[in-house]
Amino acid sequence: MSCLCNASKTYTKQAGPHLGEYCTACDTWIRWIPQPLDKYVWPLGSKHKGQLILAIAKNDRPYLEWAASSITNPKLKLKAQEALDYVDQSTNM
Repeated sequence: MSCLCNASKTYTKQAGPHLGEYCTACDTWIRWIPQPLDKYVWPLGSKHKGQLILAIAKNDRPYLEWAASSITNPKLKLKAQEALDYVDQSTNM
């Protein structure tokens, strides 16, 4: 991926709970990099904000079940369901 300044080299940098790709030449943000499920930090609410989503799935499953069915943000809804599925699969092994 290249930047608008036509540089082709990039680097990654943590920005809060997000991992971003930036241009080395002009330090412009290019894109957010999806984080693996085991490193994904839940971004919402006062109860679980900043916690790893897999820890929430293990310790407060009803909350993530609610999130997977009720949150309007499709990306968060999908992450919640992925975490629930992952925990289900790992306990069935």
